[in-house]
Amino acid sequence: MENGELSTRLVIVISIVIFSKCMANHCQANVSQNSNCPQKQSQKIETYILEKHQGIENIYNRQIEALELSVENKAKKLGASYINLWLEFHMMIEGRLAANSYFLRPDIRHETKSDVFRLREDMIKSYAITSAKFFLLDPEARKLIFYIRTSNNYSDRIRKQTRKVLVVMDQSQSTLKHIQEQRQYNLEKLACLKNDLKQKALALEQYTKDRSENHKQGIVNMIAYDSENYMAIIDDKLVRQGDYVDGARILGIQAEEVEFEKNGKSWVQKLYDQ
Repeated sequence: MENGELSTRLVIVISIVIFSKCMANHCQANVSQNSNCPQKQSQKIETYILEKHQGIENIYNRQIEALELSVENKAKKLGASYINLWLEFHMMIEGRLAANSYFLRPDIRHETKSDVFRLREDMIKSYAITSAKFFLLDPEARKLIFYIRTSNNYSDRIRKQTRKVLVVMDQSQSTLKHIQEQRQYNLEKLACLKNDLKQKALALEQYTKDRSENHKQGIVNMIAYDSENYMAIIDDKLVRQGDYVDGARILGIQAEEVEFEKNGKSWVQKLYDQ
């Protein structure tokens, strides 16, 4: 090789090194900036799942509130049938405690129609209506009402009143069950989604880690051809096939990529690959 040609090549190489210095710094800055991506991704997943979970709970609470309001309105429409069975229910489950209650005592319902009696009646009705969401949505209460319907210990009037109340109970409790099952289904789906996203985040983190380990040699800034073989500039260092960069051996250099090998692993890195 003539001295003039060698000098020309050296000038070209030096110029390439100066030009690629800016590109190397820019690429390295991008690598550093992306080093925290897995951690940020994990935080985003947690925030996203938390928001979704809160959304599920908000929908569930609104549905329960709507159901409770509907049950209360149905109790009002049932009127005396509901009030009588509600009283029977409390007498059956609370016994003496209910009998000793001032406005739940059965004997007060047979007093004269005085102002005090009407006040007591209003208190019973008000308390029974506000308790509708507990009474009509309680499976145990339904069992007791069904017992009243099928028992000969109660009058035909009371037993007939159970029919409409049981219909409301069945409809309301079926709706409640559906709402609860839907909430559980949505929470299970969310748990699966969270697990899936975390698995992907871990895979991304492992990929980033492996990529970081494999790319310790730096960034391929430039590839040139000297009429015989390709040469490359990696982190401002001129290298050829067989050379080492930070412990990684260069297996080959092509027009747009460099093949490396380190610790038994080989990979290909393109120009400015991050």
